[in-house]
Amino acid sequence: MTADIFIGGAIGKLRETVPGTTFNGYDTTTHEAQVAAIIKDDALVDDVEADDGTLTVVLDQTPFYAEQGGQVGDTGVLRTRSAAFAVEDTKLSPPHTLHVGKLTKGKLKVGDAVEAVVDAERRDDIRRNHTATHLLHAALRETLGEHAEQSGSLVAPDHLRFDFHHFEAPTAAQLATIEEKVNAKIMANVPVAHDVMDITAARATGAKALFGEKYGDEVRVVSAGNFSKELCGGTHCDWTGQIGQFKITGEESVAAGIRRITAVTGRHALAYWNDIETRLRETAAELKTPVSDVVSRVQALNREVKSMRKELAKTRHDEHSTRIGELLTAAETVGGVKVIAAEMSEASMPELRGAVDGLKRAKDDSAAVLASVHEGKVVLIAYAGAKAQAAGLDAGKLVKEVAAVVKGGGGGRAELAQAGGTDVSKVNDALDLARNLMTGTLG
Repeated sequence: MTADIFIGGAIGKLRETVPGTTFNGYDTTTHEAQVAAIIKDDALVDDVEADDGTLTVVLDQTPFYAEQGGQVGDTGVLRTRSAAFAVEDTKLSPPHTLHVGKLTKGKLKVGDAVEAVVDAERRDDIRRNHTATHLLHAALRETLGEHAEQSGSLVAPDHLRFDFHHFEAPTAAQLATIEEKVNAKIMANVPVAHDVMDITAARATGAKALFGEKYGDEVRVVSAGNFSKELCGGTHCDWTGQIGQFKITGEESVAAGIRRITAVTGRHALAYWNDIETRLRETAAELKTPVSDVVSRVQALNREVKSMRKELAKTRHDEHSTRIGELLTAAETVGGVKVIAAEMSEASMPELRGAVDGLKRAKDDSAAVLASVHEGKVVLIAYAGAKAQAAGLDAGKLVKEVAAVVKGGGGGRAELAQAGGTDVSKVNDALDLARNLMTGTLG
């Protein structure tokens, strides 16, 4: 890249003085190597000791794959007879591979022979997800259309994330088809070939190149039978059957025209299903029903809950109607208008509006502010009948002043307005203010 000419510090000196690292980790996770450079605090040093903090070690050759192309870097250990360096991440700074981590034992110096050992189990998880990503890409294009091209990816040990071009959310049926196609290729256990060739020959084979990626004269073509063929430098399975299983765990929009699928494979797919089964069995136990009857039992409970909610709504409506009648009977009349400022226990805003409808249906001219504490917050509604409005009472202005007492706000029309607040301890103060404002205006 052009910007490379501005790189300074230890990395700049590294490029000037140390030959590039040879990667030999496609076929092995263990290899003998020699320490070519050590970076500590952005400086090239000759040696380091345990507890020197985070360090970067450069080898002449390495089986560690450096983070690139969406695939995360390897972890593992670099060992000598007396020292151990824990590799916590592997990054690429062309032409060098940077092993980032901590020296946990002994002393390490430039020139030391080391055994470079990648965490093989983690690498296998990554390989499964990377090969599955290629199968997913092919299944997406086959199911949704050739426009469903990759726009980004993350290949981690515990999951894969794949971003692609598509103008709408895939349907549940389409996602099921995509998942079935990937798993069919896994069960077919087709060979995964890795061939290095010049870019012209690679394009002639029909290998898929990713838009925006830069390729050299020689490229690596990864093929899963005749189903998938892409230019890729990552690590992969040798057979699709090694993936084990592929399960989509999520689908979402990440930008205009860009969708994202997350998925798991191998032992992480097994862990996913084990978790689902545990939750299902716990649900069945809670419902006191066999696992096979969970759905029908939940459906029956939903019907029961809906019926009970209807009954509760009718009961509360009747209670509110009775309460409104009592309030009208006990209300003070000011200027020919009955003034009401009252709390209605745990009423929601729709229920408060229903109470106001009761006031409207009454023959008496009235003005009211009704309050409730519902789900931990204050809800307020103000009403001014025709006679109250003629006397100058405005429900919208009234509710704003009252809501300020409970640290809230709101507004509305002259006849009807609503508001909310957060200070539930001030409800009575708010109602006292409401009563004073109404009587003051009407009197």
